[in-house]
Amino acid sequence: MIISDPAKERLERYCANILKWNKTHNLISSSQKNDLWERHIIDSIRIYEYISEYNDILVVDYGSGAGFPALPCAIIAENDKKNIRFLMIESVNKKASFLSDTIRTLGLNNIEVKCDRIENIKDIEADIITARAFAKIDDIFSISEDYLKTNTRFLLLKGRNIQQEIARAQEKFTFDYKLVNSINGDGFIFIAENVKNT
Repeated sequence: MIISDPAKERLERYCANILKWNKTHNLISSSQKNDLWERHIIDSIRIYEYISEYNDILVVDYGSGAGFPALPCAIIAENDKKNIRFLMIESVNKKASFLSDTIRTLGLNNIEVKCDRIENIKDIEADIITARAFAKIDDIFSISEDYLKTNTRFLLLKGRNIQQEIARAQEKFTFDYKLVNSINGDGFIFIAENVKNT
């Protein structure tokens, strides 16, 4: 995917803000600081490829932490002039403060953060739900039941134990899915639709 110069500049400022806040807030591990772009930004942008085909939608990101994948996706979407709104839900106050500061610093108008537990957020209908290093697939499906539309899509960044997670989720839910290999490392993008209780 080609990234425009304005979007790349914003992404670089985002990375700089992570490193600035990380000195006191432990947003990412020290081992990840040197490969921030390769390890986090690229995979987040890869998620955007499965969002960009839509327009006029709401993307809800669970447990946003340092903002992956929602913030990089929002940066690209705003640059593309797409009518895609992003909502990051983060229950840890210091992380939510970082996310709010980053939104202000970058001047983003298509994304917001709520500092609360997901279960406490009401009146949301998500077209797409994203998450990274948040919870097992079946747990994500369970807490999403109040937010689902008939065609809600899940885009989850998952690790090497993905098959075990899928098998566990299939004990409680039916769903259509496919796996896309991560560009970096041995992870996957888990894409699921038509999620229903068994």
